[in-house]
Amino acid sequence: IDRTMPADETWALEDAVACFVSLHRSEGFGLGIAECMLLGKPVVATNWAGNVDLMPDDSVACPVNYTLVRLDRDFGPYKAGNLWAEPDVAHASALMQRLVGDAQGAARIGAAANSFVAERFSPAAVGTRILRRIGQIARMLETRQAGNSGPFRT
Repeated sequence: IDRTMPADETWALEDAVACFVSLHRSEGFGLGIAECMLLGKPVVATNWAGNVDLMPDDSVACPVNYTLVRLDRDFGPYKAGNLWAEPDVAHASALMQRLVGDAQGAARIGAAANSFVAERFSPAAVGTRILRRIGQIARMLETRQAGNSGPFRT
């Protein structure tokens, strides 16, 4: 696929695949990873950047080893001198082969992935964490306004 796909096509493709593979060098939240995990698909992805929050261990996903590489030139928004993760393609291949060779194991990982994302990243779970953090910030500001230096030093 060499084009940007509309959301409905992307979702249909995610629903159709047996496994989602994301060998990336830099990743934000990893929305495709989260969506496929919620669909119960096993995920093979570089064990680096924001998506590691989605892959705490190999019971819910297949984290791929990597080597950090310092960029010697600019690559789009990634500037020379920054680091990115070069995924270990041989490791990724071995993980994919394991999933193909063990359908029951792949199904277990997919089911665990679904539960993990549903529990930790549902709107209710995320909303609860956001509200808890806002409460913490409000209490810190109250302490500061009461004349205590607290965690905010002026």
